[in-house]
Amino acid sequence: MLRHLLLSAGIALFAASAEESAPASSDVAAAKGRAEAAATTLQRTLLAELEAAIAAGGPANAVEVCRDVAQRHSKELSESEGLVIRRTALRTRNPVNAPDAFEREFLESAEAGIRSGKQPTTKIEVVGTGGRGRELRMLRPLVFPGGICSQCHGTADEISPEVRAILAERYPDDRATGFRPGDLRGALSVRVPLAAEATP
Repeated sequence: MLRHLLLSAGIALFAASAEESAPASSDVAAAKGRAEAAATTLQRTLLAELEAAIAAGGPANAVEVCRDVAQRHSKELSESEGLVIRRTALRTRNPVNAPDAFEREFLESAEAGIRSGKQPTTKIEVVGTGGRGRELRMLRPLVFPGGICSQCHGTADEISPEVRAILAERYPDDRATGFRPGDLRGALSVRVPLAAEATP
């Protein structure tokens, strides 16, 4: 019994020390660079896919890109870069993109900032992962640009009946319409694992 208690205490102490060990500043800088590069890659890739889909089959075709291609690109990029990247928003179309507590706090703050006339900025923070070390979290705000995005996410008069029908069929709980240029659409969320700094 005593041996079991000591072993449990040792495991808890090890977990706590791993959680509290700060990563080297060079690792944080490298992780920040990886997060920013991944976010830029995903943003550019999805925009190119959307433009191509609309050119090939109109706005209705873009719904397929958002539903299938965006998730696939996010998964592939996460696996190839050894991080986790995804899109999230307060008003989601796909429920899998719902924000966690960290993301929600950022999104709510950014949205409030926009309402008061402040442009949102990227948030980067090193956080604990509940006993599994630390990770860098980056949230890059996505401000609604209007234009082609309005054909699927804009006001009622900007979305065609065909697109509305597709959205109603595939996303019965869709909340991602009614956006106007300058609104907060959501954020790109990136998580990069960090190695703890070696103890001398």
